[in-house]
Amino acid sequence: MKRLNQPSLLADHVRKCRMQQVFSFDVSSIVELFSFRRGEFLVEIGVPSEYIYFLTSGEILVYTYTVSERLHSRDYYHGLSPVIGEVSILWGKPPSSTVQSLTKGTCVGISVSQHGAKLLNDNCFLRYVCQTMSERLYTSGFMTSLDPVEVRLAAFIIANSNNDLFSFKLSTCADLLDTSYRHLFRVISKLSFVGILKKAENGYQILNNDALLQLSQGKLELDM
Repeated sequence: MKRLNQPSLLADHVRKCRMQQVFSFDVSSIVELFSFRRGEFLVEIGVPSEYIYFLTSGEILVYTYTVSERLHSRDYYHGLSPVIGEVSILWGKPPSSTVQSLTKGTCVGISVSQHGAKLLNDNCFLRYVCQTMSERLYTSGFMTSLDPVEVRLAAFIIANSNNDLFSFKLSTCADLLDTSYRHLFRVISKLSFVGILKKAENGYQILNNDALLQLSQGKLELDM
């Protein structure tokens, strides 16, 4: 990644991601702005990380590997996102997941080696970390659940659509849902056939939000 020495741009990004609300002290003196290219690693498994980051633009994937060395995706973030990277580094624990960019983007970072003690003594920040971790555990159910793929996909579409348009890259979506691209495409084709989705130029348009919600809750069955 590249550190950007642009104070005005940094201040703009801090405002954009509302970082100051997370801390009880003025963070302007401890934050840094970074840019990254597509495919860059922000955090790597087992490699002590120097920073915690707040994503301000771009797309990233958080993943680990199974014992059979199969990639297991855990989280996906785009645009403005909560703290990323493994906050366990605040307690000296090496990262258990890799964070890799899917597109170019920017993030605001805080050096843990320089400011870790200050972060650990800020109750406002610690409450934010606890809330963020609990929300991730709650919303990650569709990626680890034993529910059918169509149920998990429906929940994923609801969580990652914008103005009723789902434009997520399907191969990444398949990884996140721990299924094959072929099976995922079959489910999406079925959703289109029954009138829940419709193929659009930049993805899939949601035609029936009520049905999609019922499917995500396991209250609607598809004849696969």
